[in-house]
Amino acid sequence: MNILNIFKLSILYKNTISCGTVLVVFCTLSLLAPQVVLSHVGATGVVKHRMDLMDKLKKEMKSLSSMYKGDKQYDPHLVRHASDIINSHSGNTITKLFPEGSLSEPSEAKANIWQQWDYFVELAEQQHSISHALFSAANNAPEDPSLKTSNMMGVTTNMMSGNLLKDSIDNKVDLATLPSNQVFKLLIDNCSSCHTRFRVAD
Repeated sequence: MNILNIFKLSILYKNTISCGTVLVVFCTLSLLAPQVVLSHVGATGVVKHRMDLMDKLKKEMKSLSSMYKGDKQYDPHLVRHASDIINSHSGNTITKLFPEGSLSEPSEAKANIWQQWDYFVELAEQQHSISHALFSAANNAPEDPSLKTSNMMGVTTNMMSGNLLKDSIDNKVDLATLPSNQVFKLLIDNCSSCHTRFRVAD
């Protein structure tokens, strides 16, 4: 094999490696791209802004949930970090992203959000208050799951959470003094109430 042929083969090999590398990188990035991006296709303006905000909240709620389920070691610093982000994306920060009638695709909001606006605002403000309490309760060790009673005396956990939240509003109990997983449960229930009432089911 002469020098010219060796040179041609080296160029071909180099180009093949380069193209292959680019293809591998492209495929890897495609696989790693968050699936949630697909649900945002076509979203613009305020609808995109609020969908992005909800994604941030979902990410932090998942992070907290993994600790309280025992999938990750409990870390008060991470609890404070997550609850601080949730707090900064609550209250008016949420409600201002829902101008009346903003239902263009792919919005997941129901039209009744403006018919029951006061309740929507209340839930957004409660999220702000509960996440603030969770930040303060981060150093309070989670209670032993084996001690939890989800249906004591026929009272459901949602009812108990609702009573606890009402007591905190009436200044009968300071949420920041509770085991942090109890406060997180309140946060979950609050989010669930909002989604059930105002979000289109998947």
